[in-house]
Amino acid sequence: MFKRIKRIHPLFYLPLAFLAFPVLGVFFFGYPIWTLGTTLAFLIDYLFLVNYEKMS
Repeated sequence: MFKRIKRIHPLFYLPLAFLAFPVLGVFFFGYPIWTLGTTLAFLIDYLFLVNYEKMS
């Protein structure tokens, strides 16, 4: 698993820094709490798409 992560260019993970805005927005700016659920779903989906390798 870690070999696959090492082969991926690090700039694919750079957009994850922007996930700080909805997470911090819940705690400091009054965003609705359901924002955390959608942000977590986006995080899981994005990491799956970046790391997915077709088996065949």
